[in-house]
Amino acid sequence: MAVEFCSHLASYSHQYESATVAYEDCLTLMDRVLTTGAENDLVTQLQDTLNRWEWQTRELRQKFKRLNERGEILLPQDGQNTQPVCAHCGAEVPRLEFSEFQFLEDGSVLFRDQLIKAPESELV
Repeated sequence: MAVEFCSHLASYSHQYESATVAYEDCLTLMDRVLTTGAENDLVTQLQDTLNRWEWQTRELRQKFKRLNERGEILLPQDGQNTQPVCAHCGAEVPRLEFSEFQFLEDGSVLFRDQLIKAPESELV
């Protein structure tokens, strides 16, 4: 589903879309790994996709921060909106949601309510 952005935040919307596509690619590969098993090629492909997702979301956060610092995105203050808004037109700035993943206090990760186990060597 496409997310609507105002025209003032066009560059941010492009980065948002890139991060969304990277996340959807991760979901597809996670489903394949859970369905078919952790074959070496698939795990490598998943790791590459996770790295791309991480990079895209980091870029999105940095772009958001720069736009906020320049006064183009306003953060909620004093109980006003719960969403950041465009300073030019007041349109809400959508946030990415990663609802398929849950990160637990003990460092475990759930993917669609299924515990994801990492090899011991990756937990150290």
